[in-house]
Amino acid sequence: AHQATLTVYISAIYAKVLWEMRRGDKPRPIILSIPVNLRSIFQSRTERNFFTVMYITLPEPAAEEAGDLNWWIRQVSDGFKAALNPEKVAADSSGKLKLEANPVLRILPTGLKDLSLRWAHAISDHRFTTSVSNVGRFELPDKLRPYLHCAYASVVSRGISMAAISSAGLFAISFISVFKDNELQYRFFTALQAAGVPVEITSNLNIVTSRAGDQNGEGAIVPPAEGVSPAASTICPNCGCAIRGYKARCPLDNEPLQLPADARSDQARDVFPAAELKTNTRLLTKLFAFISVAAMIISLMLYYALELPLNLPIMTLFGIISTWTSVGAVVLRRRHVSKIITWQVTILSLLMLAWDWMLGWQGWSLNYSIPIVLLAAQASLYILAQVLHMESGDYMVYLLLCGLLGLLPLLFLIFGWVTIRLPSVICVGVSLLMIAATLIFQGGIIRHELSKRLHI
Repeated sequence: AHQATLTVYISAIYAKVLWEMRRGDKPRPIILSIPVNLRSIFQSRTERNFFTVMYITLPEPAAEEAGDLNWWIRQVSDGFKAALNPEKVAADSSGKLKLEANPVLRILPTGLKDLSLRWAHAISDHRFTTSVSNVGRFELPDKLRPYLHCAYASVVSRGISMAAISSAGLFAISFISVFKDNELQYRFFTALQAAGVPVEITSNLNIVTSRAGDQNGEGAIVPPAEGVSPAASTICPNCGCAIRGYKARCPLDNEPLQLPADARSDQARDVFPAAELKTNTRLLTKLFAFISVAAMIISLMLYYALELPLNLPIMTLFGIISTWTSVGAVVLRRRHVSKIITWQVTILSLLMLAWDWMLGWQGWSLNYSIPIVLLAAQASLYILAQVLHMESGDYMVYLLLCGLLGLLPLLFLIFGWVTIRLPSVICVGVSLLMIAATLIFQGGIIRHELSKRLHI
């Protein structure tokens, strides 16, 4: 027996797994963010959420301590005791209440306070490694208990978080992750399995689909086979965990599962339905509308302030219309966004040269249009990748290619082909920064994608 509460026990296993997975020469310390219900510490009649968040910083274990689960349990338990000191909790809560009651902050516009809170949350997210939330026991009236198999808790996470809840005699642990890799979950649940804890896995990964597929070539969810129980589970021969629902492969280790020959599945068979990629078109529209208005205003300011020989607002308006047309085509055919933008920047640059030549060469294509198009391509590709939640490997190589194309105005400067140098200088500078950031922060992904695509 480990002589620990359930929350301390799972937190210790979680911390141990996190420590085993750390990468880099100077890994950061493991800091757990754990919400605490203050009703057990202070008397309160409020109907609102009455909790605080404690941060437990775990010390670096020695070589002989790292593999000892009891050592991790002691560290987490000591961290709980120190963080749950009533005097410390009261002092922290008083500071937050004073901030909330500050008369200056109370009169600020709600929009400004919302923006400040977003910044505060973004900064706070860097304070800890992950969060652990044990909701506790979930009870239903006796009449409803026969209809409850298990309850699950879920939280919003910008990285990876763990939530737990007890119900119907079962203890459910949920991992909420934005990452595709599931090595952490595999290590955690196999550690429980090795400790003799029976584990049943429910996941929205590897749901069985029909082989034929629909007219778009995608797998189609088919009705369940007659006489097949939705609650059936399969034992993974590798990790030993029970896998609920009908999966082609184990969600933890991706090992093939032995399913009955007549087993068919639909999303209702699994607790968590298969996640689909959803495009935030409203945010996309607002974002590009703002960029368009900003570009038009800036062009008017430059035109009247610098007395440019060209009608910059008309050119900007033409560019905005072209951009909206191009982006509309991208959204409609968003499965190959990176390729579309890379091809479009090349085609538009050639079109600008052709238009300038046909209208009587004035040099606006080299002075303004091509540098602006090259900059817009880099910005558009990055924004679309974030809004459409694209995998890094799907767009990073094309982003690097757009950055390399952005160095083209350097030739304009070297050979003196431009009379207005500023747009080309900005384009080259931004492109160099984009290339440097891509190679420094995503160099591994780019090498992997190039080796895969070029068969290096």
